[in-house]
Amino acid sequence: MNISVIMMLAFAATAVTSPSSEFISQAPSTAGIPALPESAQQQLKSLGIRIAVPTYIPPGYRWQTVVTEPCPAGARVDSNGVCRFRPGYSIVYSNPQNNSCFVVEATGGGVGGVASDFAHSFNAPLFAGQTSISFGGLRMAANPKKAIASDLRRTYDVVYGDWLGTSPFYRVSTFYPRSVKACTTPRGLTPLEAQKVTVSLRWLF
Repeated sequence: MNISVIMMLAFAATAVTSPSSEFISQAPSTAGIPALPESAQQQLKSLGIRIAVPTYIPPGYRWQTVVTEPCPAGARVDSNGVCRFRPGYSIVYSNPQNNSCFVVEATGGGVGGVASDFAHSFNAPLFAGQTSISFGGLRMAANPKKAIASDLRRTYDVVYGDWLGTSPFYRVSTFYPRSVKACTTPRGLTPLEAQKVTVSLRWLF
């Protein structure tokens, strides 16, 4: 499967973008969650679903933008705020040193996936269960190799977590929206850092 196609899960929607000087780590909230601008928080809140955000941001990364896709007008919405395959969001974090990006993302449904070369399992506290990070090349084989410690510290073209939750679904990945101009490569976030971000997820609201 073409990686550029996978990465075009870009949400066709509105985006609130940070000024180049605004680093998310410079303004932690009292709850320990790195602050998002009020405009981004309101955009996320308008989706009507729970919003998961990271409390850990890897060195060199900053908040870049929020991209959202709401339910269509008139769509039937369940008690969790979910309609068919929506709403969704991508909170994009960029590293200006290498133009790499990763996202914390959510979707209302339609999740699935393909296998990758490696997988690494760990616990995700917010969702009270085991999950995994997959990385390496995309392929259709169903049995990725178990990663060893050195594998987790390298960079890859593809790094993505299992979908967490029961709708909405949440994950950390390097499948950034193609509309974000600050992102030109997925190769920057290591699987170990992706694990740390996933473990740090907390509810914003």
